[in-house]
Amino acid sequence: FKVIEEVGADLRSDAEYGPSITDDMELHGITTFGDSAVVIRCRMKTQPGDQWHVLREFNRRLKKRFDALDIEIPFPHMTLYAGQTKQGDTPALPLSLDKAA
Repeated sequence: FKVIEEVGADLRSDAEYGPSITDDMELHGITTFGDSAVVIRCRMKTQPGDQWHVLREFNRRLKKRFDALDIEIPFPHMTLYAGQTKQGDTPALPLSLDKAA
């Protein structure tokens, strides 16, 4: 939450984007947990018509800051198993991508 608030404050103080933002960002908190996501809701009021321009820049800066701080964004994972071996274990299916294909 601290990082999100910092990025919002930085954006509001920015010479290019700040004039489009009419109020401090409101951080509402965690709204839901998904399969591979934690959804955090926040709101930043803007001049009419500027919301998408500000949102794209906010998202760009937030991703850049997350990367700098090694904060990972979750994504779905899938492990495939080909069945059990004679010993009863289930190793992951070995796959390789052939660049010639």
